[in-house]
Amino acid sequence: MRKYRGKRVDNGEWTYGYYFKIWEQTYILWGTTNDIPNMEEVDPKTVGQSIGLNDKIGQELWEGDISQRYYNEHYPELIGVIKWDETQAQFVWYAKFPNGEAVSCNLGHYLNGHSSSHKKGESKQDLVIGNITDNPKLLTKVKDMGGIAGK
Repeated sequence: MRKYRGKRVDNGEWTYGYYFKIWEQTYILWGTTNDIPNMEEVDPKTVGQSIGLNDKIGQELWEGDISQRYYNEHYPELIGVIKWDETQAQFVWYAKFPNGEAVSCNLGHYLNGHSSSHKKGESKQDLVIGNITDNPKLLTKVKDMGGIAGK
């Protein structure tokens, strides 16, 4: 099962585990004690799934992370957001060049080990610099640089 994270409604801290929804409440289940589930209610707007990859310094990559990525020699530090793409059924890194042209990178081939320059489960090109929940000013800065492509 995939891991999820979300910000707790009681104290605003991140909690990690499995996504669970009961009626209108959203929870992250992180274990059991005497067969009783340990879970924390989280803000559903903050929930993101682990994408199954680590960045170049070993940090786990999550849906909603803002990462700096080496794109090519002309754009060595392009900044974008990791999102789930329903059409492609995979996680995609979305950004825009300073001229407004959209760019994206499918992250699924790293998971499958289909990239010759990466070990399976790792993305040497990404460096997490924040996320859309904790760093809204960073997201605004990214948008000012041309915006974020994708949904």
